[in-house]
Amino acid sequence: MELPYQVGPLYGFAGEESQAEIDILPKDTTVVRKAYGMPLSSPGERISCSIVLSGGEKRSIHRPERCLPAQGWRINSSHVVTVPLASGHSLDTMALLLERPIPLSNGKTMSLQSYFLYWFVAKDVTTPYQFDRILRTNLDLLFHRVNQRWAYVSVQATILQGLTPNGLGPEQTLNELKKFIHDSVPTYVKSEMPSQ
Repeated sequence: MELPYQVGPLYGFAGEESQAEIDILPKDTTVVRKAYGMPLSSPGERISCSIVLSGGEKRSIHRPERCLPAQGWRINSSHVVTVPLASGHSLDTMALLLERPIPLSNGKTMSLQSYFLYWFVAKDVTTPYQFDRILRTNLDLLFHRVNQRWAYVSVQATILQGLTPNGLGPEQTLNELKKFIHDSVPTYVKSEMPSQ
């Protein structure tokens, strides 16, 4: 449950749990979060990375499709994105294209888009599907009497095309997130860490 200080050329800035997370999640839930960017980058130019580790209660892990609309995001599309890893393995993630209105100082609103990628992790298994996670949890309980402790990992970046000079479009933003996952996963997933 420790995110790296640096991923490629990007440095991690500590993030905190939101008040909503503190109020809603069970007390034994562990949350770590960092925003990654260049030292002088603005918050909008950063990649956010979070890990939520379940405790005894399983309600601490849920599909982001439940909580993102409560944060004001509309989910425009979702699809599985496969990220090749340095080990030769690949990681399937669920990619959500998000959008929400942002009020401007002149009283008008503009549309802000973002890509949000997530997946679930347990011992020796990853999946982008909530149904698969629940099925595996129940089968482990039924046949092995093991209560899997799942983590939910997410990365998010704002699509800045048209908002900042040289801002990346949707496809480039998605590629940046895939590169970030490729570079960061070996630092916090044991099965992907380089052998010593």
